[in-house]
Amino acid sequence: MCMSAVLGIGSALIGGSAAKSAARTQANATQDAAAVQQNMFDTTSQYFQPYRQAGENALGTYVDQVGTEFTKTPGYEFGLQQGIDAVDASAASRGNLNSGATLQAVNQFGQDYATRNYDNWLNRVGGLTTMGQNSAGAMATQGQNFANNQTNLLTQGANAQAAGTIGAANAIQGGINTGLGIYQYQQGLNNGN
Repeated sequence: MCMSAVLGIGSALIGGSAAKSAARTQANATQDAAAVQQNMFDTTSQYFQPYRQAGENALGTYVDQVGTEFTKTPGYEFGLQQGIDAVDASAASRGNLNSGATLQAVNQFGQDYATRNYDNWLNRVGGLTTMGQNSAGAMATQGQNFANNQTNLLTQGANAQAAGTIGAANAIQGGINTGLGIYQYQQGLNNGN
């Protein structure tokens, strides 16, 4: 075999090896990018976790008919008692402590106090559930973005490997064809002499 054919095949092998090496490098970079994506997803999920958990806890309270729990809170009992004491003190100063009007005023104060404070408390608990819902939604969006990015990166890595394999095969095939062409050309020259 002539030197030109050997050089053509050698060149093809070098080109094929380089194509495979480049594809491997690209595939490795894709895997590294996927690892960075995973790390960022995990880190961000940890940031949202306390808010999501607070929302879950608040939702449980909200669903469990918070009215019965609300009336047992220290703030509620204290405020109610202070208001009743104020109504009683006012009535006592006028000599009407045990009158029907005083009992009606205490009853009205208790109803108004409970309604006003219950609604405020329910709104605060509802705010926590909204915070948890928003955090869960943000985590779901982040998870979907992560999945999309991972899919794209994995596809890019597979495409790089496939392109490297095809590039190597094409280089080898081209080298063999070049070598064969040179060999046939040399044979033609030798037969003509």
